[in-house]
Amino acid sequence: MAEESSFDGSEKEEIASSGNGFGDLASMDSIESRWVTQDEDDDSVNGADDDDDDDDDEFYGTGLESEDEEVSEHRLLIRTGRRVDSFDVEALEVPGASRIDYEDLTVGRRVLLAFQTLGVVFGDVGTSPLYTFSVMFSKSPVKEKEDVIGALSLVLYTLLLIPLIKYVLVVLWANDDGEGGTFALYSLISRHAKISLIPNQLRSDTRISSFRLKVPCPELERSLNLKEKLENSLVLKKMLLVLVLAGTAMVIADGVVTPAMSVMSAVGGLKVGVDAVEQDQVVMISVAFLVILFSLQKYGTSKMGLVVGPALLLWFCCLAGIGIHNLLKYDKSVYRAFNPIHIYYFFQRNSINAWYALGGCILCATGSEALFADLCYFSVRSVQLTFVCLVLPCLMLGYMGQAAYLMENHADASQAFFSSVPGAAFWPVLFIANVAALIASRTMTTATFSCIKQSTALGCFPRLKIIHTSRKFMGQIYIPVLNWFLLAVCLVVVCSISSINEIGNAYGMAELGVMMTTTILVTLIMLLIWQINIVVVTAFLIVFLGVELIFFSSVIASVGDGSWIILVFAVIMFGIMYVWNYGSKIRYETEVEQKMSMDLMRELGSNLGTIRAPGIGLLYNELVKGVPAIFGHFLTTLPAIHSMVIFVCIKYVPVPVVPQNERFLFRRVCTKSYHLFRCIARYGYKDVRKENHQVFEQLLIESLEKFIRREAQERSLESDGRNDSDSEEDFSGSTLVMGPNGSMYSMGVPLLSEYRDLNKPITELNSSSNHTSHHPFDTSSESSVSEAEQSLERELSFIHKAKEIGVVYLLGHGDIRARKDSWFVKKLVINYFYAFLRKNCRRGTANLSVPQSHLMKVDMTYMTTRIYRASEGKPISISGNFMICDMNLVNVLCFTASRDWFFRQSFANAGLRSVVTDLSHGNSIASTTMHCWIPKSPNRTKPNLLLLHGFGANAMWQYGEHLRAFTGRFNVYVPDLLFFGLSSTSEQNRTESFQARCLMRLMEAHGVHRMSIVGISYGGFVGYSLAAQFPEKVEKLVLCCAGVCLEEKDMEDGLFKVPNLEEATGILIPQTPEKLKELIRFSFVKPMKGVPSFFLWDFIDVMYTEFVEEKRDLIKSILKDRRLSDLPRIKQKSLVIWGEEDQIFPLELGYRLKRHIGENAEIVVIKKAGHAVNLEKSKEFLKHLKSFLIDSL
Repeated sequence: MAEESSFDGSEKEEIASSGNGFGDLASMDSIESRWVTQDEDDDSVNGADDDDDDDDDEFYGTGLESEDEEVSEHRLLIRTGRRVDSFDVEALEVPGASRIDYEDLTVGRRVLLAFQTLGVVFGDVGTSPLYTFSVMFSKSPVKEKEDVIGALSLVLYTLLLIPLIKYVLVVLWANDDGEGGTFALYSLISRHAKISLIPNQLRSDTRISSFRLKVPCPELERSLNLKEKLENSLVLKKMLLVLVLAGTAMVIADGVVTPAMSVMSAVGGLKVGVDAVEQDQVVMISVAFLVILFSLQKYGTSKMGLVVGPALLLWFCCLAGIGIHNLLKYDKSVYRAFNPIHIYYFFQRNSINAWYALGGCILCATGSEALFADLCYFSVRSVQLTFVCLVLPCLMLGYMGQAAYLMENHADASQAFFSSVPGAAFWPVLFIANVAALIASRTMTTATFSCIKQSTALGCFPRLKIIHTSRKFMGQIYIPVLNWFLLAVCLVVVCSISSINEIGNAYGMAELGVMMTTTILVTLIMLLIWQINIVVVTAFLIVFLGVELIFFSSVIASVGDGSWIILVFAVIMFGIMYVWNYGSKIRYETEVEQKMSMDLMRELGSNLGTIRAPGIGLLYNELVKGVPAIFGHFLTTLPAIHSMVIFVCIKYVPVPVVPQNERFLFRRVCTKSYHLFRCIARYGYKDVRKENHQVFEQLLIESLEKFIRREAQERSLESDGRNDSDSEEDFSGSTLVMGPNGSMYSMGVPLLSEYRDLNKPITELNSSSNHTSHHPFDTSSESSVSEAEQSLERELSFIHKAKEIGVVYLLGHGDIRARKDSWFVKKLVINYFYAFLRKNCRRGTANLSVPQSHLMKVDMTYMTTRIYRASEGKPISISGNFMICDMNLVNVLCFTASRDWFFRQSFANAGLRSVVTDLSHGNSIASTTMHCWIPKSPNRTKPNLLLLHGFGANAMWQYGEHLRAFTGRFNVYVPDLLFFGLSSTSEQNRTESFQARCLMRLMEAHGVHRMSIVGISYGGFVGYSLAAQFPEKVEKLVLCCAGVCLEEKDMEDGLFKVPNLEEATGILIPQTPEKLKELIRFSFVKPMKGVPSFFLWDFIDVMYTEFVEEKRDLIKSILKDRRLSDLPRIKQKSLVIWGEEDQIFPLELGYRLKRHIGENAEIVVIKKAGHAVNLEKSKEFLKHLKSFLIDSL
């Protein structure tokens, strides 16, 4: 079961609502009246040609509604065909809106929730007094009392501005039905504007009771304009997604640095109480505390909240008590800090240092995002009540008390909090501070859990195991893998950055990243959803984003002090999320492209003799429309398909919760007799998907029965006097198919006819083409009313029997790989990064406890990114499974394709052009085409030169460096041999003599009747055959490392390095990087080392993935029954070039060839060269070619 689903944005939406809002309720063959816009008229009348997903002939004429319902257009009343589905109907039949968990709570329960918020939500911001002043004054040392007043004023107004005004009074109200966090904001915006890059929205989604969509009022042109711009601009959609992913990455980074900062600050108090304690001991103790902390995380938020709530209450009381004590004892004049003029004085005195101190000041607001991100655990009122009545007053008193102490003790600024604690209370406060720090460390961890779950549900994070720790509140979760991952990274940070000041800078960077993201998203919500006055929105954006940018400029200026580690970590997390989202989007778009039409499904099944077996098959796929391509694989893999098949799509909608009675939406695929249905199981990002498979099956079948009953009821009402019949049209010419157990099945058109009883006698089956095959539902002799009732009962009985027999989960695991001509970066992302994440993430089947006996899996690999020829604007199909075209700009980042493109350009610049010639027309060669580079303007006074390639890279790679040396003196022809490049044949002959005959046909087609030939490796075999078969047409022959004289017995005699032919073919046609490395070692004396595997995969994808079996046959045909005595002698003047250390065709074969040809041949052995002598010793190879071919002219 996949969790991320989308569909091609270019497709028309299938769901249409009637004028009265009750959806499609008519029968499939009935007629309806529907309002359509003027420009839809033709499409509605002519049929739903665009609706290729459900290529059902019965469903023609489906109206295509305008997607913007709020836009009024001129409409015409026309009559169109209907199709029945529950997409709109069930969404409207909701007794009432779902209620948020907290609405039913008693007063006592609300107070208990407010108490729990102390330990879950406010721990982070509550422990900020431990380190805020210490970090501030490390960057701007205290010189006089006014510096303390100025710093306090900065802290107080930061507390009032960001946590109180921004988050508590504004941002908390932007929650998504009680859900907070970055993705909750994104989800809220997605419900009001179609901004998702995975456009799987259906019109019925807006009718989920928890959707609560408030369409912008037509009077507010600003909201409509913004909505239109967001929906129509792909750039804005991508920018918004990048912003959300960046904010989420910062939340995860915050979950790492918060424990490090809080715990180390608290443990650092030991250095004040015990002089012998050093920083190394502080780090060791902090590591131990962090391990304990993350180990206790699994006990859940509710349990931990009740335990740590009293501890945090005691901590806040300590802050207030110490603050009041210090105010009374040291200096009450710190109240002057409420005058913001002291902020100005602070900057005036300290200038650049005051600016750096802002990086420490923002730490007083750390944890503000947790107020919102952890909202899913508690209600808005409980968070607001606790913050305003307890947290904020205690924090302000605590900071004021520290400032009062520092007014008299400037030297203690590095440990401002613990130094200000009264001596008698030091050790109790130290203990409570460490407990509070451990509690605070959980704050962003719980926020991270919530954010990851939301992003996973919306397709932006790999699936992870999620444990729900509360039966009452389903938002309280624990993610084991993430928990231990955060612990590991946190320990790395603590051990590598031991300075509180450096960690504080990283802390501020992570917090500000999240804050700025929230500010921008809330601004969009104000404009689009709340529709607040533009002046208020502008003021909110300018004030808060401006302040946060000022703070961010301070922390980013100190990024080189070690805090860059957190920035790098955030970038890595952003990369993971973006790759997952991008890969999921590409995978779904590929599935949409390759989805099956109904005609193709019928044709596929008919060819295989598909039969219907008893039972229900739930085929999980990600398409909200259409028949998935994986179904074709099931048809080709299985001898039968279940009597009832339901295409189940697990879809997440941008709401927190989908009520259970709105979970399943059904519609038919094909007519009744097919028993094919589509079901969309909708979940909110807060929903729990851990149903027992039996419960899930029961809910699904009950919803299906409800849909069928409603369908029958509406069909009966709509008929209204018409002679509607549930019987399907008659089909003749049924076919008898023998089952595995000897039973006979009736196969008629339609292909997937209803399953018939295995025990039914064969004599009852009508297979005559002269008789009509009636469907079992055919009761045309009865009245229409009784007919409908009996038809309904029969279908329900059919479902019950199928359910009793059993339900099988048909799971199609679809992998994707980028096509060989895709960008190099895209291939790296899809083939490696995304594939790695897919392989290691949690499988969708883990959400249902399905026994293995009920599972059936089929794997399928999709190739992405079609390449188009620029001149034609359409794909060029050369073979059944790959696309090819001329190189263009999209290939520039593919290493091998870029190199290939370079050679193409060099060939073109050398005066050659690419031509594909059909050799089968008028000749005895059947279905053969060959590609060749030929001169653009042949000069008939020049001799002709034919360059033949070997089994390595293609001809351009083997001759690219030598081409210009010959184009001035020869008409150069560079063909692709059969089964290389664009050359292929349907002929089964794989000998080099057949290759030679095809080549000669090709040369004659281009007016070439005499030529010299250069053949490298396998090209030498073909060249020698040309010289032997057509001696009058071949003038000179160059054979480079071509073992033409080898014999079959040479393999047995151990002449070659490989033991057998199979091993040789595996190396010569490598399919893995290991085999390609082995080929390189055999071909070069000094092979390249340390080449990354992804480069090798890239080379294999381009050079060795086509005609693999045919190429293996070519190799086998070379050796089969080969004897030197059968090899004809040629009379042409020949040059044999060999590498001294050739390991593929040993040098002995070169001397053997020289002896076989006789006096007309000369041999040149190139020192320190292997089989790829043309590449390894390019200059020396070219020198001998020119001497033999040109100097003698």
